[in-house]
Parts: sequence; C-alpha cells; structure tokens
Amino acid sequence: MTSQDEVLREIKKKRQVIWLAILFFGLCGIVGLLGGGILLTVIGFGFVAAGVVGLDKLKGFGQDIRDYHPGQGFRYFRKTKEGKLKQLTLSQCGLAIIALLCVFFRISVDEALVSGIAGILFIQYYLKRRIHLHTPIDEASLFELEELGIIASKDIVRALYKDFESWDQVQKGNKILLVTQDSFVCVIMESKIDAIRMECRMKDIRKLGVIEHGKQGEGLLVSMGTLDNRIMRVMLDGASFQDSPEEFFKQFLQALDEALASISEPAEHRRATIELQKGEAARSGVRINIRELDLFGQEASAWTAPANRIASEK
Repeated sequence: MTSQDEVLREIKKKRQVIWLAILFFGLCGIVGLLGGGILLTVIGFGFVAAGVVGLDKLKGFGQDIRDYHPGQGFRYFRKTKEGKLKQLTLSQCGLAIIALLCVFFRISVDEALVSGIAGILFIQYYLKRRIHLHTPIDEASLFELEELGIIASKDIVRALYKDFESWDQVQKGNKILLVTQDSFVCVIMESKIDAIRMECRMKDIRKLGVIEHGKQGEGLLVSMGTLDNRIMRVMLDGASFQDSPEEFFKQFLQALDEALASISEPAEHRRATIELQKGEAARSGVRINIRELDLFGQEASAWTAPANRIASEK
C-alpha cells in the first residue's frame, strides 16, 4: 500500500466514524429535546455541529486543499514545546469538567468517567511524553542518513521524523521524513533492501492541509499541493517516542515559510499561476520524484561532520 492510499483509507474511516457519531448524538439531542433534558439536548446537538465541521475539514483534505499563506494558520503546531504542553493541559481540564458535569447530572456516569479518565491519561502519558522526549537531530542520525544514501554530504537537515525508534527495528511501511535546505523528502521502506523516495521542493508547495490524530489517534495526516497541481499525502504514525509529529510539523512550517518568503510574487498571482498550469502539468515533468533506493545494499559513503550540517532550531 502506498503512502497516498494509506492516507485516503484513513480519511474514509474518519468519515464513517463521524457520520455514525452524528447519527448517535443527533438521536441523543432529539431524545433530550422531547424529554425536556436541556443538558442532553445541548451535548447532543453540540456534537452534531462538531461532526459537521469535521466533515467539512475532511472535504478540504482531498483535491481541494486550502492555499497556504506563510505564517498563517496551524496555530497549535506553531506553538513552542511549552505552548503545546499548556494547551494539552487545558484539554485535560476540559475532559475533567465534562466528566464531572455528566456525574452531577447523572448522564451516562460510568461511560463519562471511563472516557474522561482514559483521555486524560492518554494525553498525559502519551502525547505530552512524546513532545517532552522529542529528540533533536544529532550527528549519529546524519551519519545513518548519509550512509544509507538518503542525504548527501552537502545537505543541511532542518527537521527529521522516523516511525521507528532504532535503525535495527525498521520494518516494511516505516517512513523517514526530513526537510533539507530546499526539499521535503519522504522515504517509505518496502523491504530491508528497497525503499520508495518521494521528494518535493519546498518552494513548490502552495497548498497544505493537516488533520490531527491520524493512525490509532496518535499521529498526523498531511496533504500538500504543489505548483504543478500534484498532491502528496503522507501519514505520520507517531509510533516512536523519540519523534514527535507535532514538533516535526512545526519545523516543517518554519522551513516552508522561509522558502516561500524568498518568492516575491503575491499570493493572488501564485494561485492564478497554479490554475493556468493545470492543463499542462500532465505533459511536463513531475516535480515530485519517486525512485527506488537500495538503502541497505550501498557501500558507506565517506562521511564528514561539518558544523553546519544541522540547522539551528528556532
């Protein structure tokens, strides 16, 4: 299964879950309305409204990805590590308040307590922990990346994400994502000797969409639209405690802002350029290059560790 298919399958699952939730909470709202239960009515129709918003967000995650404007949107991901942790703490407080309200008004008390406690513990011991333990790029990681042929000695790595914690645990489907001084690179392991590489120039990315809580509620789904109307989708599993999808995406946004800031043409003209090139995109070269790599069969390249290999984190 390709990275694109993986994301589309996850989006289909989310749509189905949201529709089921809308039906369930819609019935709860109607029952509350007919029975005079004000709180049940508010909660039921409140979740229905949230589901409609969620469906709208998923609708914009397909072909109709929103235009990206440097420095705008994605406020949670742009926050510092401390800012993200503070917002997660507020989410925990919100879950606690909802659970207490359900207990006070005797609405599905057991389910509310179990869901509230589970949510609070998940945020505390998974999401917060992963952000705390996110490992900065080090020279050992750069050595592995260059030895496997993923980067060249001249590349400056701005951000790095892996779906695994150690290189000897690599399995089929694991991904390595990185941002260099001018490109976004996605390497998907096919076997112990082969991988698929997708690469896109940062300054060609003009549309961007992201959905939190991807696979098993612990990752991100990212969709990018390029200057020549190609769409690149990738799912960050969030399976490694050493690699936080949230922190990686923050560094990705910083690099994307800098890349687009060097383009002098206004956003309106860039959007018009995308539409004008739509017809000729299929006839011209594709900017997202996909090629097979023999990652583990290559001879180790000569490696040096110049001081500027790792971009300084802002």
